[in-house]
Amino acid sequence: VATIDCLNEGTEGFAASLRVYAAMLDSLSMVTGEAETLLAQLMLGQLVEIRTTSPGFAVHVDCPKELQPSLSLDFITSILVEAALSSCTTLDDAVTLKSCISTAKKAGLVSYQHLESLVAEKERAMIDELVEEKTAQVLEVCALGCMATAWKNMLTYVEGKSSWVDRAKMMWNSE
Repeated sequence: VATIDCLNEGTEGFAASLRVYAAMLDSLSMVTGEAETLLAQLMLGQLVEIRTTSPGFAVHVDCPKELQPSLSLDFITSILVEAALSSCTTLDDAVTLKSCISTAKKAGLVSYQHLESLVAEKERAMIDELVEEKTAQVLEVCALGCMATAWKNMLTYVEGKSSWVDRAKMMWNSE
């Protein structure tokens, strides 16, 4: 019974420490100068290495069912990736988070689809923003920037649609 109590306390301490680390990624990033996504990747790499080399994580070691979720690789990866996702502002950050998930999958991560979709969604948004920015730059260089801006401004006066693309489609369909 004392061993189980000790295991309970250790598990709770581990889960709390992991949550604190994840919550402090922003501060740690400012102190170290490293990206939050990289810090999450480094922590996950350390934990995966420990899990693969430690006999305490072997299959034949029994652990109470109520403690298994807090010690699972799914829990660890989810906490770290979701915490770092808020600071994912570059495509390099997205690649780092994908690498985190890949590392965890190799070590036995079971439910990764949700994390992959979160990172993919963030990556898609960054790509869309980058395409829009670069398109505007090219239009300016080609002296079409004023015309594109006028077209966008004209479309804001069309009522009933939320985006300029929807309003443009509505205008084209009405003719």
